[in-house]
Amino acid sequence: MKWEKEAQDRLSKVPFFIRNRVKCSIERYAREMGADTVTSDHVSGAKRNALSAISQDAIDRIEKAVQGSAHTLGVSHRFFEVRLCGGAAGCPLTLMEDEGMARGIASVIESCGFPEWMASRIEGPVLYHHKFRVAVSGCPNSCSEPQIRDFAVVGLQFPELPDNLSCGLCGGCESACAEHAVTLDTRAPLFDAARCVGCGLCAAACPAECISKRRQYRVLFGGRLGRHPRLSAVLLDTDKMEHVLTALRACLELYMSRAVAGERFGKMLDRLGMDEARSMILDAALSR
Repeated sequence: MKWEKEAQDRLSKVPFFIRNRVKCSIERYAREMGADTVTSDHVSGAKRNALSAISQDAIDRIEKAVQGSAHTLGVSHRFFEVRLCGGAAGCPLTLMEDEGMARGIASVIESCGFPEWMASRIEGPVLYHHKFRVAVSGCPNSCSEPQIRDFAVVGLQFPELPDNLSCGLCGGCESACAEHAVTLDTRAPLFDAARCVGCGLCAAACPAECISKRRQYRVLFGGRLGRHPRLSAVLLDTDKMEHVLTALRACLELYMSRAVAGERFGKMLDRLGMDEARSMILDAALSR
C-alpha cells in the first residue's frame, strides 16, 4: 500500500524490532476502512484498536521492554546466571514462555549439584568468569545475547501452509519479512527456508491467519567473550522444552566430570573439541 509522508514519519518512530508488525497492522486497518493509501488518521485508528485489546499493565510491561530495562531480568546465583530478554516483560515478539523456561533451567542447574560442585573448586571471591552463564531469548533478535553464553535457548517460529489454504494475496506476509524470505505466487506465499530466520512475523501479519506456525527451540552452547572470544554453536533444534533441559543437564554433567582444576566451560570445550563435546552431550541426553 501507499503511505502518506506524515504516516511514514510516525511509523519511523516505532522501535525497529516491532516496526514490520506494526506496519502490517496499520495497513490491515486501512484496508478494512476501504482505503488504498495509509494516512495519519489510519495510524491513530490502528493504535486505538491495538491499545483497546490489551490491558494497561501489559502496555507498561511492553514499554519497559522497549526501553531495555528488561535486560536486567533473570535468575542470579552466586555460581550461575540465567539472563532473560524482553519477552519476560511483555515484548510482543517473544515466541516462547520465557520465564517458565528460565525457571526450568535454574531448577536443572540447582538439582544436578552444580552449585555445590562449584563451591568445592573455588577459593576466595567468585569472579565474573567463574559463573556458568545462560541466556533465554524469546525470538531470533537475541536481545539477551545468547551468542556469547555458555548455554542458551532461542525461540523460533517457522511458517507452513495448511492444506485448506485461504490466502487472499494481500502481501502482508511479504511486507513483514525483513529477510526477503517470502514472495507471493499466483495463489499463495512461497517461503525461502535458506533465508528464513524463524521470527514468525509473516504469520503474525497474515489477516486471514492462513499461515501455520511451527514452533522450535534452538539450543546453543560454547559462546564467550574474553581474550579468545567465540560465538556459540548450535547444539540441537527441538520442539520440546524437556529436550532443552535434558541437554542442559548433559552439558553440566560433562563439565563436572571432565573439567580440570579452574577450567571454565568454554576452555573445556576447546580441549575436548566442539564436535566431540557436542557428540558426548547429545549421546548423554539421548540415553535418558
